[in-house]
Amino acid sequence: MTRVRAFVLAGGLAVTTLALSSCITQLSTKGASIKEVDESAVSGCALVGKVAGTSGWEGLSSMPGTDQARAEALNDAAKRGVTHVVWDKVSKGVAQSVTGRGYDCTRPPGPAPTPTPPVPPGPTPTPGPLPG
Repeated sequence: MTRVRAFVLAGGLAVTTLALSSCITQLSTKGASIKEVDESAVSGCALVGKVAGTSGWEGLSSMPGTDQARAEALNDAAKRGVTHVVWDKVSKGVAQSVTGRGYDCTRPPGPAPTPTPPVPPGPTPTPGPLPG
């Protein structure tokens, strides 16, 4: 009976470990290259926008949760050309979340780039009488 319980416990732990590992966000190479700095370090940089990440880890696992949220935010920021991040205060609750502002320090400061609006189509030609 003891062997059966040990086997069931080991199987349950394996399934739990597999389930949790599938939820882990790995920090990408580009995400890891982003510098986490304070406000004074980005005075000559262009603001890209807000960066944010969340994690469902809670309670005793709040530190891994904060790390997961930060990895999610940095990976997303890297895709948008962010080189530096200034973090806001970490929010802890049911899920950990991090927010901050992303900057591109390869560009001079100025307003964040705005997308170019699409050009509206010209007037649609109306069919006229056929020549002939």
